[in-house]
Amino acid sequence: MRKFFLLTLGLLTTSVFCQKYSLGDVTLEELREKVCPIDTAAAASFYFKSTTVFFPLDVENSFKCEIKVKQKIKIYKKDGYELATVVIPFYNSSDTREKVQLISGITYNEEGGKIVKSKIKDDGVFVTERNKYWSTKSFVFPNVKEGSILELEYYIDSPRFWGIPDFEFQEDVPVLAAKMVTVIPEYYDFRVSSRGNYAPTTSKSKKSRIEVQGKWNFEEYVSTYEMKNVPALPDEPFVSNIDNYRSSLTFELASLRNADGQVKNFSTDWASVAQGIYKNDFTEQLAAKNFYEEELDAAVKDAATDYDRLLATIKFLKSKVAWNEMNGVYSDDGIKSAYKKKAGNFAQLNLLLINMLQHLKIKADPVLISTRANGIPLFPSTEAFNGVICIARINNVKYLIDATDKNPIPNLLPTRDLNWIGRYISKDGYTEEINLMPTTPSINAVTMMGSLSANGNLKGNMRKQYTDHMAKRYKLDESAEATDAYLETLEKELSGAVIENYKKTFQNDNSFSFIESFAFESEGVCDIIAGKLQLKPLLFYTTTENPFKQDYRESPIDFSFPSQHKVTYILTIPDGYVVESLPTPISVSLEDKSLTYRFNCSNENNTIRVTATTDINQAILPAEAYPAIKAIFAKMVEAEKQRIVLAKKS
Repeated sequence: MRKFFLLTLGLLTTSVFCQKYSLGDVTLEELREKVCPIDTAAAASFYFKSTTVFFPLDVENSFKCEIKVKQKIKIYKKDGYELATVVIPFYNSSDTREKVQLISGITYNEEGGKIVKSKIKDDGVFVTERNKYWSTKSFVFPNVKEGSILELEYYIDSPRFWGIPDFEFQEDVPVLAAKMVTVIPEYYDFRVSSRGNYAPTTSKSKKSRIEVQGKWNFEEYVSTYEMKNVPALPDEPFVSNIDNYRSSLTFELASLRNADGQVKNFSTDWASVAQGIYKNDFTEQLAAKNFYEEELDAAVKDAATDYDRLLATIKFLKSKVAWNEMNGVYSDDGIKSAYKKKAGNFAQLNLLLINMLQHLKIKADPVLISTRANGIPLFPSTEAFNGVICIARINNVKYLIDATDKNPIPNLLPTRDLNWIGRYISKDGYTEEINLMPTTPSINAVTMMGSLSANGNLKGNMRKQYTDHMAKRYKLDESAEATDAYLETLEKELSGAVIENYKKTFQNDNSFSFIESFAFESEGVCDIIAGKLQLKPLLFYTTTENPFKQDYRESPIDFSFPSQHKVTYILTIPDGYVVESLPTPISVSLEDKSLTYRFNCSNENNTIRVTATTDINQAILPAEAYPAIKAIFAKMVEAEKQRIVLAKKS
């Protein structure tokens, strides 16, 4: 791509940056400011942040990208100290390196009525290699206190002219002013997309630029995006990736026109992106042979069906190759190398699995995905995806598998992969969307049978069932025995109960689903008031707090996967006692039943039965439903704080 715009002209670089937001004019009034003017609770704020992108020429007379960044930050509270460390990612592969250069970094404080400056020194600058492509450079401000002002200026010199970084108007603290300016030569067409709930004001203009001692004249398009008084991004529960909802701009190179008029298009649609990745890497990797076949054939020889062979292949692969924790849609040095080294990235492991299944005549193909941490792609781009999983088809049943999972189970993807849709690609170039979201609820069910004593103690047996994703969330290991540490955690969960006869039973070898059972005895589960026993109906599993506290919600509510949470207690009351009162039953739900809550208490003779069931039938609920969701959880808390009251027989 870089050589596509190689000019055979001399070099003359003219840098023009629009610099309205200035540094170096800190005042005592600013240092003495105690609260943010638009959010008095904020721990810090950005007085301003600005980024300017310009395209100078390099020594080879090709355009490169220069990004200049300025920030002015005010610290109000200790919780804002985290802004004193600025981490900048930069591309750092063996053949393409970006340079991050600190221009100035200063901490301002007031001491004795005067302004004192503390500069970032060499011992406050750190470079960390993240993987073979990306590193980070960190700047740490010195002498940071409550009241400090931090000013930072740096630039990134990048040969990746197509890689304009995202610009975030919205931060985790308020931003009083934010601006991005792009000065782009007429030869580049960037697609600009915005996300979040706040849109910038935009102005555009055009100007002429002369380069190479007057021999080259072309137009530049100047775009200015600005936003004022941007509130902090809310810290909301049940969000998959908060950056999906952060007000920001994203840039993607759509096309490039050479000086002679030749146009090259990039990433025109999702199908083209997928097919390009397949052609550039997958074709070679899925054709690779003669390095594992003999061992695999021996490992699956006793498998009776294709599904058995699928399971045996997954097990074989996991015994041979480990995930190196690196994401990616390209297989780096190939699947043969991963097999030899016994380690590989996201693409290598799953392409290796696909290759093995195809060797066994099981139909298998790649599916490109963007993990939850990578965010939801806004437009077609090779960088929109950061992983590859496998789709296998046996007897017209589709099975999605991610070989990087610790214990891969067909159609039970790790939560990190559950990010709306992926894109399937076949060898002949056919591509389509694949729904990654599970539809079957995962279960977390607690059943307890116990006897209350007159002194408020409870003795009984408990059974806890976990299926699918709930099982993956809670399962600690494959052992049927519990470690001392786990039993200690479980005893704390049951308010200090003593646990005996613990047993874990797995439902089958190819599922995460399991059941825990044990006997327990817990003291003081009841309050004894005026000779009456009063106890919370759900005992150890009472919902005491509504997780939804905000008055309004900006982002969808993401529960990750459909689930059912159920508690059933059967309690035998002490001899000589009767039920004086029981909590009021409740049943509430959203109109479409995507979220329901049911709570009921009943008694017969000397037995009380308590049930509480929460059904989340849809993994992601819209922000518009937030008021109703908040109300349901409020009613849940209200219902479960009621008391069962037992009185002595008269």
